[in-house]
Amino acid sequence: NELLLVVANPTDPMVFEEIDNMVREVRDFLLAEDRLDMLLGLFDNLASYRAHRPADADAVTALLQGFVDPAAVRRLVRSIPKDATEPPERLHAILSRVPGDVLAIFFDLLETERDEHSRAMLRHLIAGHLPARTLAVIARFRASPGPVAADLLRVLVVAAPEAATEVIGAMQGSDSEVQHEFLRLAVDMPGTASLRALLSLLLHPPSLDVRTHTLDVMARRGERGAFGMLQRFAETRADGGAPPEELAAAGRALARLDPSRALPLF
Repeated sequence: NELLLVVANPTDPMVFEEIDNMVREVRDFLLAEDRLDMLLGLFDNLASYRAHRPADADAVTALLQGFVDPAAVRRLVRSIPKDATEPPERLHAILSRVPGDVLAIFFDLLETERDEHSRAMLRHLIAGHLPARTLAVIARFRASPGPVAADLLRVLVVAAPEAATEVIGAMQGSDSEVQHEFLRLAVDMPGTASLRALLSLLLHPPSLDVRTHTLDVMARRGERGAFGMLQRFAETRADGGAPPEELAAAGRALARLDPSRALPLF
């Protein structure tokens, strides 16, 4: 900060280019050492300097962007303690100052990050941009491979559940991995008309595993109003020669939803 004050002094001959490399080294050190409070202070000092020195604005902006390039964001995310259930406020404070679209960086990191805790933190960070950026998350979801799409689906289920049911409903049964992830999450989702309609739709994809998983989820949700629909499904599938494991799953679901009504059917 003192160096910035010296450079800002019109009577001093020192220019910003003379301290640029030094500031970068300090930034990299603070990133490496997880000194987020000091990093945030440095960011704010540079932003204040830029506001008062328009002649150096481009150079300072380039420096600030380096605070949150993909490599820096990866270091910040990996620095979060493993026992943390969500990113710390100071990290949100740094990322909220990022010039450009930090959400795109989060998406790209999900493509390559393998650490499960870091992936969970990235999901939290993405969820913080919803509902305002729901369309951007949906667009990336549709363009992503199975594991990344499943992560983005988890974000949508938490932060924009209606959007999650809509995008799964539009998938036409094309990605069973994502459908299974949705079903795992659907067990605890609020009961809505769109969710019930989607679960009904997921009883009819080509994958036997998805159909039996859907039956299990409907039973675990315990919505007794689904009994009639499941009974009709079981009768239709039995007449059509469905596999024994599918009919067994339907029977278990009916028995769990309403044992007294299910008993006479078997």
